[in-house]
Formats: sequence, C-alpha cells, structure tokens
Amino acid sequence: VLQGLSYWLAYKSNSYWQYSWGESAIVGELCTLVSANVRNSRLDRNAWSLVLECPYERFGDRVPLEEEGRKDSADMVVGKLDEEPWGKMGRRLAEPAFVFEVKRLSRESDLRKDVLRLAKALRRNVEGNWVAMVIVATQGAEPPPDWLDKTQSRAAANRSFFFEDDGMRAEYKVRMTAKTYLSTKRRARNWCCLLEVRPAVG
Repeated sequence: VLQGLSYWLAYKSNSYWQYSWGESAIVGELCTLVSANVRNSRLDRNAWSLVLECPYERFGDRVPLEEEGRKDSADMVVGKLDEEPWGKMGRRLAEPAFVFEVKRLSRESDLRKDVLRLAKALRRNVEGNWVAMVIVATQGAEPPPDWLDKTQSRAAANRSFFFEDDGMRAEYKVRMTAKTYLSTKRRARNWCCLLEVRPAVG
C-alpha cells in the first residue's frame, strides 16, 4: 500500500507539477489501495470493513470518551462491524483492528496533534487490541532525517520519538517507508512513512 501510494504521488506530481495534493486526495487513493486488500461485505458479519472519518464514538465501549473527545474521528479504520444498527451512526465497530490518521508532512504541529490524539484513544482503550498508525506522505520532499537509518533510505525502525502535551506523553516509531523518484528531477522523491503510535511508558 505504501509503495503504491508513493507511485501515485509521483505520477500526479509529474502530470500536474504545479499542484500540491491535499490530505483528502491522499486519503482517497489510500482507500482504493486498502480496499483491494480488505474483504468488505455487508452480508458477512465476520468480514473486514473500511470505515472513513470514523468518530471514536463508533468504537463502542472499547474507547470510553470524555465529553471533549466525542467529536474526534479517525481518517480510516479497518475492523469488523456489529450486526445490529446503532443509532444514527449506522453499525458500531465491534472489533476495530487498525486505526489510521493520514498526514501530508508540512508542519510538525499537525503531526503532533494526531499522534497525541491516537495515544489518548489507546490509553482509554480497555479491552480492545487495535493498532494505531499514522501514514505520512511527502511530495517532492524528504522526511525528517532522524526517521531514517544511516543509509537515509530505510526506516529507523527501532528508534523512538516522543510528543508530550497536557500530561500525555506519546511515543511513535517509523515502522516502514517507501519512496519513488520523480522522473523529471532525480533528486526529488515522494516518501510514504508508516508510524506506529502508543502511549509512552514511564
């Protein structure tokens, strides 16, 4: 999926070089790539489903929410849905498996907000065992050098990074990277990075 997304960014950058692609366009392409790898059937209660802009409220009792967190939503969630409808929101996510936020890397503050929000949701998670991820895309730019190993070509998978705010400390690791060169500028690359997020221990 990451490699496919980096190819898509390179194709779009070559074809429409004057445009910067927004996060909504990146999420749209990710939906296509993820859906190709997810069984999605409303007739099968055990099928995996892809849900977009999913409020954490739909996670059911697995993520109890404070009042100020009820409007928070994840860009993409892969999981299994309840059989029964649930209010105006449709079916509830009985078993969330992977929760994704999607970012076009521009300002660190944007990434910080999403990492902390995911870590807070994980801290509230009592029974579930879902994994929180952030997919970060760059367009003709490099990711932070600390995210890469000494060759500057692969993820520094064992290195931890931290954000802290209002008593919450979040840890993330760069689990995987994919890159594609732009054909017009050999040095310009599109990167896609997969970050795994969790509350920091200690």
